[in-house]
Amino acid sequence: MSINVSTRTYQEFFKTTSRKNYAKFETDPTSIDVFDFLQKRIDILLAGIVNVKKPPLQMVIVDLEDLLRNTFGWKGRQDVFFITCIGAMVAYLVEEFGYVPDKRGIRLKNNQIIRTSTIYK
Repeated sequence: MSINVSTRTYQEFFKTTSRKNYAKFETDPTSIDVFDFLQKRIDILLAGIVNVKKPPLQMVIVDLEDLLRNTFGWKGRQDVFFITCIGAMVAYLVEEFGYVPDKRGIRLKNNQIIRTSTIYK
């Protein structure tokens, strides 16, 4: 059962000034599914920030990469710009709970597609 609930929407993600660069993904089914995946795991993302002081993406990287491989057939880093969009989605979701980027470019473990992420404070 989720304790924290994100009220942020997929459509609003693309309306914020810093995220307008990702507009080409707005109707992309992969993008929609990734956002839903992240939003449903907001508690896990926040636990990464609060409990283990790791990038929130580290907490879900194995399942996220499985989604990209199994659902969308990704074999590796197919679209670096889309991968940065995933990072922006994480930032958008955790910002709702008051977290801001602290350290960028942190190497992730147990990954093959998404190599780095951000720690939040």
